[in-house]
Amino acid sequence: MLLDAIARSDGTRESVRKNLLAARVENGILGTFGFDENGDVEPSSITILRVKTGGEGMSRAAADFADGAVVDRVLTPPARLVDGE
Repeated sequence: MLLDAIARSDGTRESVRKNLLAARVENGILGTFGFDENGDVEPSSITILRVKTGGEGMSRAAADFADGAVVDRVLTPPARLVDGE
């Protein structure tokens, strides 16, 4: 997304920022999302990773973020939870 935003820009940081915030992913590995005016992902989502360690629970090496992990599912919490109501 960032490289596409840079390619579509006029070379300024502001142009890259505007292009990135306007970007939207449809049915990607993390679902469908875009960014709000603050750069936060919208809608908010929670990615569940499954780490496969070969048997006896999670080893220290496998505990390194995303080492051997695959995306299990992506959940989008209801707006009432995201908005803090």
